[in-house]
Amino acid sequence: MPPLFSSLVAVVRFCSARWWRWVVVLPFFLGACTLYEVVVNYLDDSLSVLSGVLGPRSHYTFYSGSPGGAYVQIGAALEKKYEDQEGDFLLTAVETGGGFENAVQVRNHDKSLALTKESIPPSQDPAEQRMVRVAPLYMERLHVLYRRSKFEESMKRNCPGFTAASGNAYERLGIDVSTSNGESAQCLASFFSESRVATGPVGSGTNVFASYLLTTAALSPKQIINTSSSDAVERLLGDSPGDEVDIVFTMAGAPLNGVCWALDRDKDIRLMGVQPSLIAEVNSRYGSKLRIVDFHDKYDGGDINTAGGYAYLVASPDVPRSVLDGVLSTLAEVADTAIDLAACKSKKSPLAELDFSHTHARDVAARSVTWTRKIVICFSSVMALLVFALSATWTLWSTINYERLVTRLEKQRIRLLGGMKQRTSPLGSDDPQVELAHLESLLPNDPANDSSAVGAVHAVRLDARRAFVDGRLAAAHMESLVRLANDVGALVSAQTAGILARLIRSDDGYRTRALQYGERALSLGVLTPDSFARVVTLTKEGPAKPSQ
Repeated sequence: MPPLFSSLVAVVRFCSARWWRWVVVLPFFLGACTLYEVVVNYLDDSLSVLSGVLGPRSHYTFYSGSPGGAYVQIGAALEKKYEDQEGDFLLTAVETGGGFENAVQVRNHDKSLALTKESIPPSQDPAEQRMVRVAPLYMERLHVLYRRSKFEESMKRNCPGFTAASGNAYERLGIDVSTSNGESAQCLASFFSESRVATGPVGSGTNVFASYLLTTAALSPKQIINTSSSDAVERLLGDSPGDEVDIVFTMAGAPLNGVCWALDRDKDIRLMGVQPSLIAEVNSRYGSKLRIVDFHDKYDGGDINTAGGYAYLVASPDVPRSVLDGVLSTLAEVADTAIDLAACKSKKSPLAELDFSHTHARDVAARSVTWTRKIVICFSSVMALLVFALSATWTLWSTINYERLVTRLEKQRIRLLGGMKQRTSPLGSDDPQVELAHLESLLPNDPANDSSAVGAVHAVRLDARRAFVDGRLAAAHMESLVRLANDVGALVSAQTAGILARLIRSDDGYRTRALQYGERALSLGVLTPDSFARVVTLTKEGPAKPSQ
C-alpha cells in the first residue's frame, strides 16, 4: 500500500474512533482552501472560486494620453464601461503626455494599465524592466503634415532645380536628411530649418521618435513646439490662438480624425512620406522597432510609405489575467466606436485593422474555464492538499509517539547491558545476593509494574498496541517497536536464564528460590518451557562439584 494512502487510512481510522475528532480536520480543510485560492490567484485567477465574491473589488488605473488622441478616447471608453459600481472591477482613466510616459507610469505603479508604442526602444525605456506587454491592438503610423505652398516657397529659394512637377522627389524624409548629403536632402533640411515643428507633447512616443529624425536638422528650441496632435493640427490650419506651425509630427493610429479633417478642409496640407532606408537607419542607430508601412486605404491619395509600430496594451505584473481579458473584451466590443472618425467618412477604425478582437476571442475561449470545471479542479486540488497535510501531520505525530516508546525500550536495553558488564567474573564467583537482587529487578511480582525490565517491555507493548488501534501509530512504526521489544525481551530472557543457572550451581541453599524465580519467569513469558525444563534439570543435578 502506498505510504500516502496508508497514512490516509490511518487518519480515517483515528477520526472514526471518536466522532469529535473529525473536528480536527476542519482547520486543515480551511487551510487547504486558503492555500488553493492564494496559489491560483497568483498563477491563474481564472481558476479562483472566490474571486470577485469576497472582499472589495480592485481598483485599477488606465494611463491614456494627451487630449484629442486615440489613447484618450480608448481610455474614456474603458472608464465608461468599468465606472459602474456593479462591474467586476473599477477602472479610472488618467490623461498623460503619451506612450513614453505611460510606460514609465506602469513601471512605477501597481494595478495599472496603459497604451504604449512598440517603437520605443528598450534601451531608452526603463519600463521594460517591469512591464508586461499584453497584446498589440493596432498599427500606429508616423504622420508628417506640412503645407505644400510653404514647402514650394522654401524649395524655390534653396533649390534652383526644383519644380512643382518634381516636388514628390523632395517630399520624402530620407536617410540623407540625417547626413545632409544629396540635393533633395539639403533642400528638405532647409525647409525644416525655416519651419516651426510640432513634435508632440513631452512624454509621448511621437516626441521621442521626432527627436531621432531631427537630431541634425539644426532647429532652435523656439522652432520646436510640444503640444498635442489636435492642437498642432489646429495651429497648422491657423485656427488656434497660439503660434502657427508649419510641420506636424504625430505617431497615431490611422485614419486619424484630425488628419482626415485637415486634409479634407485644406488641400494645401499634405502628408510627407518616409523612405524605408531611413527607418532601417533609425532602428540600427537607436534600437527602436519601427516597421515599414503605408497609408493605403487610410486617407485619400495616401499611397505613400511611412514608419509604424504596434500600439500595445501594457500592464503592471500584478494585474490578473481576468482583468486583462475584461479590458480586451471591452476593446473588442467598442472597436468601431471608441475612436472618433467622424471626419474620415467610411474609413475603418484603427482598432479593426489587426482584427485583434477575433484573436482575443479565440485566446479567451481556449483559456475559458466553466464553473463545473472550476469546481472540479478546486475540489480535487483542495482534497489533494488536505490529504497531503493530514498525512504529513499524522506521520509526524506517529513519529513522535514512536520515538517516545523507543526511548523507554532503549533505557531498559542500556540498563540490561550495564548489568551484564558488571558481572564479568568467572561463573559462580558473583555474590548470590547480588544475583537475586538483579533477578528481582528483572522479574516483578506484579506484571503491571513497569519499574522492572519485564514490566517496562510489557507496558511498551500495551501502549504501542493501543496507539496503533487508536490510529496514533503507523504500521511501520508498530512493526519496528515489536522487533525492538522482542530484542529487549530476548536480552531479559538470556540474563534470567544465566542468573538462574549460576544460582543453582553455586549452592543448594539457592536452588529452591531459583526454581521459584524460574516458575515466575515462565508465567511472565520470560522463559520458554524448554528453558524452564533445563532449569529444573539443573536443580535436580545439584550444585557443581569443585574441581580436584
